[in-house]
Amino acid sequence: MRLRLLLVVIVGWCSIFWVCSPTTHSVPFPITDPDAGVTFNAYCGVKPGAETTTPINTAPITTLTYVYKNAPAGTYYCKVQAVKGSQKSLMSNEQGVTVP
Repeated sequence: MRLRLLLVVIVGWCSIFWVCSPTTHSVPFPITDPDAGVTFNAYCGVKPGAETTTPINTAPITTLTYVYKNAPAGTYYCKVQAVKGSQKSLMSNEQGVTVP
């Protein structure tokens, strides 16, 4: 098995003098090569240990990168979970990222 990273990319918007530009911040999650048919869900919150109970992704994550767009400034704490059919893994360790 190879160790890979599943990246949850949080894209925020900064406003300076009415000009907005995207800022991108990655939250890496180490995973082993997933079996065929394995997808992922990402859960994020603004306090440690308080991730949402509904995934932030609107469809299962099928690649090793997921982009969450237009996140307001702040610190986010995220976990991911592998899913295969009706089976779900335990949640990953929590990772934090700050969007300025």
